[in-house]
Amino acid sequence: MAGKRKQAPPPRRAAAAVPPAAADPALAAGSAAEQAGDIAGALFAYRQLLAEQPRHAQANLRVATLLSEQAKDAEAISHWRHALAQLRSDPYAHAAYALSLFRTGRLHAAAEQYRRALKLAGGRAGRKAEQAQLWYQLSLVYQELQADEEQESALRKALKLDPANVRARAALGYLLGLKGDREGALAAYRRAIQIDPEFGAAHRFLAAAKRHEAEDDEVRMMRDLFERGRGSPEDRANLAFGLGKACEDLGRHAEAFDYWRKANALIREQHPYNVGDDIVVMQRLQRAFTKDYIQREASPQATGITPVFIVSMPRAGSSLTEQILAAHSAVYGGGELRDLFLVCQEAVPDFPQGLAKLRSEDWAGLAGQYLQRVARRMQGEAFITDKLPGNFQLIGAIRMMFPNARVVHVKRDPMDVALSCFKTPFSPGTVMQSNDLTDLGIWYRHYEKMMRYWRRILPGWIHELEYEQLTA
Repeated sequence: MAGKRKQAPPPRRAAAAVPPAAADPALAAGSAAEQAGDIAGALFAYRQLLAEQPRHAQANLRVATLLSEQAKDAEAISHWRHALAQLRSDPYAHAAYALSLFRTGRLHAAAEQYRRALKLAGGRAGRKAEQAQLWYQLSLVYQELQADEEQESALRKALKLDPANVRARAALGYLLGLKGDREGALAAYRRAIQIDPEFGAAHRFLAAAKRHEAEDDEVRMMRDLFERGRGSPEDRANLAFGLGKACEDLGRHAEAFDYWRKANALIREQHPYNVGDDIVVMQRLQRAFTKDYIQREASPQATGITPVFIVSMPRAGSSLTEQILAAHSAVYGGGELRDLFLVCQEAVPDFPQGLAKLRSEDWAGLAGQYLQRVARRMQGEAFITDKLPGNFQLIGAIRMMFPNARVVHVKRDPMDVALSCFKTPFSPGTVMQSNDLTDLGIWYRHYEKMMRYWRRILPGWIHELEYEQLTA
């Protein structure tokens, strides 16, 4: 973060800072390994203790924290539960558990844990910035749940406690913009920049919210900050994306592209990525879902709620397609749901190839799990859309789970979709192929290959749409 940015640490960090009791030799050994940077050694020490005392609070807390920091949240959840059975009054342990729940798509459970954390933290004097950060984290859950009123309330409570929380202020601006309050959004972004001039996200949001007719003081400020190398890599990437948008508005396309290239290079430095890993997953999924396997083991049960899966490349028109469908009173627009991947990943220890070991009754059970997760969002509609673009990789699983599902594939000109991906600042750790044009081209070719495979083994089951025809 920028040097002047005063923010409470995220809840997971607060939980991670809880020291193990050095009196226990196993805990002491694990703590020493952590301090030396030997995470594998620390986990080994803590798990040795847990083999003897499965409900040991501090050992479970340390294992959960370390697993979560490695993005192994599904594995961490049981350890959080054991830890919290004895650490019920620790708000930051509840918040760290909430973050793992959030990252594994258990949104309602995550919201409940954040609310518990806030209730526990409310009586702690002098911790307003940390409490504000909890409200901000809860607002992110409400955002995923499309609960706009609750999200706005959480953000305003965060800002009441800590007016200098620029992330909450920028998030409020973005929400106001979605609700049509453009002036309120612009004011929120400008106030965030006034508080922390190096906060790149606010500059990017501001650039995206306005049409640039000339290079004004706000553009010059972004350029000056970027050229002087101010802020963190995340801040500088956001500045570069903002400058790219401004230059594009001004018709300076070569300069805009150069800024997008710099922005993506900064992101790739912070988040290394190997496109080959994604291709291996695609290939294994194709081998798992053969035509014979689908015909033999697909669930025969039609479900009461009918999912509509809108699949595509990112930035190919899935949002527009969902808007059109959700205009019907019987259709609930679910947005980009992570539940299909999460249900499949949790079903087998060796995802994705292990999916081929499942039988018809297993797929029926997974269908029930998916619907249980998504139905809590609905208000009696018969259909729900799921527009996560990457679900194209799981069309075989969709066919196994939902014989009555609808799959809509939205196609867009490959050059247009590639450029749109390259100039879009996706959330960190997502759509990582978009940060390099070569990776993006390779990934696109394998996406096309996979769609050809599904069409061949499931003829007539996928409805095809052309983005250009939708917008003509």
